Amino acid sequence: HPVTQQCPGHHDPFAGRPSQGYPESAQNSVEQRERRSPKQRASNSAVITTISGLVEVRREGATGFEQAHVGDILHAGDTLKVSMVSVATLRFSDGSRVKIHANTTLTLSTLKEEPEGKRTTEMYMRRGVLWAKVRKPPTADSSFVVDSPLLTVGVRGTEFLMRVTRTRASVEVVSGQVEATRKWFELDINRQRVPREERRRLRFGEGMIIGARRGVSGPPTPLSPERRQAIRELAEKTRVELLSAFRQVEFLRGLFAWIVLVLLLIYVIVTYGAPEVRAPTLREMTAAAAARMGPRARTAADSASAAALAQMYLQLGDTAGAVAELETIVEVDPDSEYGQWAQETLNRLRGTGPRPG
Repeated sequence: HPVTQQCPGHHDPFAGRPSQGYPESAQNSVEQRERRSPKQRASNSAVITTISGLVEVRREGATGFEQAHVGDILHAGDTLKVSMVSVATLRFSDGSRVKIHANTTLTLSTLKEEPEGKRTTEMYMRRGVLWAKVRKPPTADSSFVVDSPLLTVGVRGTEFLMRVTRTRASVEVVSGQVEATRKWFELDINRQRVPREERRRLRFGEGMIIGARRGVSGPPTPLSPERRQAIRELAEKTRVELLSAFRQVEFLRGLFAWIVLVLLLIYVIVTYGAPEVRAPTLREMTAAAAARMGPRARTAADSASAAALAQMYLQLGDTAGAVAELETIVEVDPDSEYGQWAQETLNRLRGTGPRPG
């Protein structure tokens, strides 16, 4: 099972600095938050309180994802990506909680808190599963919205579960109420795409499913007590079992793609043979070593490398290259063992001693 990161002994990440239980990077993130001004610390933000499996974050303006840790602070524009067999929990500064399940990418589009108390929280989930328990807003004009390609959910003091796939979206209300807005496009008489919306208010114990090619139709579906209990149990889990991941269609699609790729690779190797790995020749290694030495001024510290290069020249039969390196060693480092060896080798090459083997 994946390793679960939690905040032991620390129930409110926004109330004081934790003294233990965080990874070092997470501790640094919390310390950076504490060094911010009181006005900045009061702004709307979210902290990662639990992680199970692989969870990554992309900061606003960044091009790639990096591994997320418990205690990391997220702000508007940040994106959290939860991989398969993984789950993460966010806690917002007003106490609202959002649990993001496997194969979900969530972008914090807007996080604002104005001086008069108005809070604006907007998130975008392209695909995935999200559970949220939203605190009652402090002002009437505060908002908490989860957007997706097919459905937008606005909530006020609500607990709900939202799922989004490529072809459909669903929302189930465990407590409170939500306003669900179905979005789609229609073609007008000029064959132009015209955006359409259809709104429906869902109350406690109701749910609905939206298809990609149809609007909201029929009354909401009532949730059984067993279903409401199952949603609450899902919200309490901080670890995802492997079996549940196997049941997810997206995981099966990915697994099928990997199997096809491996079979194709085996076919290519069997048919055409494995690619030949050629070792570099002595001439190539000599040229690379000479390039590393370069035309710069030599010092005694270069004697060992120059001696090795001279030996490579000798093995290739390049006497001129060897002599040039040996003379350089004698010039910059005459008293060392390298300098003495270089002088003896020069004498042999010039006929004043036996030629080296």
